[in-house]
Amino acid sequence: MASRSRVSIVIPCFNYARFLGAAIDSALAQPGVDLEVIVADNWSTDGSVDLARRRAATDDRIRVTTQPYNKPYLQNYNEALASTTGEFVTVLDADDLLSPGSITRSVALLQACGDLAFVYGYCRPFEGVPPEPRLGRTRWTVWDGTEWLGRFMRMGRNVILSPEVLLRRSILEAAGGFDTGFPTGADMLLWLRCAALGGVGRIDGPDQALYRIHESNMHYEESAGQLLDDLRSRVHVFEHFLEHDAPPLPEIDRWRADYRRALAGYAMRNAHEAFDRGTEAERRVGAESAALAKECLPGIVNQRRWKRLMRRRGGDHSRWNRRIAVTARTIRHRGATLLRRRLER
Repeated sequence: MASRSRVSIVIPCFNYARFLGAAIDSALAQPGVDLEVIVADNWSTDGSVDLARRRAATDDRIRVTTQPYNKPYLQNYNEALASTTGEFVTVLDADDLLSPGSITRSVALLQACGDLAFVYGYCRPFEGVPPEPRLGRTRWTVWDGTEWLGRFMRMGRNVILSPEVLLRRSILEAAGGFDTGFPTGADMLLWLRCAALGGVGRIDGPDQALYRIHESNMHYEESAGQLLDDLRSRVHVFEHFLEHDAPPLPEIDRWRADYRRALAGYAMRNAHEAFDRGTEAERRVGAESAALAKECLPGIVNQRRWKRLMRRRGGDHSRWNRRIAVTARTIRHRGATLLRRRLER
């Protein structure tokens, strides 16, 4: 790093006392930067505040804020972010962890490339005991904002979980923070808005953060219905960004076509899986997923995959056909997963 920068790490917390201490430890274990750690408690009743205050009493880098009642979580985020003093800021949920040196690596890239709005890296999901972060050779990838936005639209999904991001505070303020009108998808909308204001960098190689999957968070055992809600939320975010926030570029029409093509594919897969489960509720979700695919990509009704899906909807549940369908989707899913991992790292 060219100089020692001040970094603000906001740790929002609501009844996560069992995870909070580890999150604070991971935030404090970032060498070479001037740290400000803000535990933003949202009216916890499980001892989280007492734990945070005990830690603050022994380390002047920690500050604790509290709410008088349980506010909408995005409001708690924004109020804590508004109180930060660092040149760079990040939000680390109390159940997640930063890897050793994560902030240091991100600050180095932001210092080296002054036109970057934010930096992210690979965030490793885990369940149970946190794994040892992979800390290999560090490399960088840098895009201008327009290039990164086009890549994001083609993928049609949020490639950022959140704790792996470090933003310039000036960019965060210009973007308006987390939009409270989007209770789901606000983080995705924020990344899009920030990329419209500057370049984007990615740390390649090491794990930049660890994302905990457990029974209380939104990624635990997602059902077809939850995935359908997520797809609808993505449509809402993409359309709002393209209509209101995207820079006036000739790429906008192509971006809209790209994200809709990607979303149609996700919706088709969700419909197949819902129809295969066969319950009445799942079949309704399958029908709604198929309708979303058609809405995003009207021409899909002329493709073979649509006709196969309609046969599944109509009750083509023979053991042989089902085995072929499941095997084919498994192969496609594995291939898509490998491709995403290569793109995201």
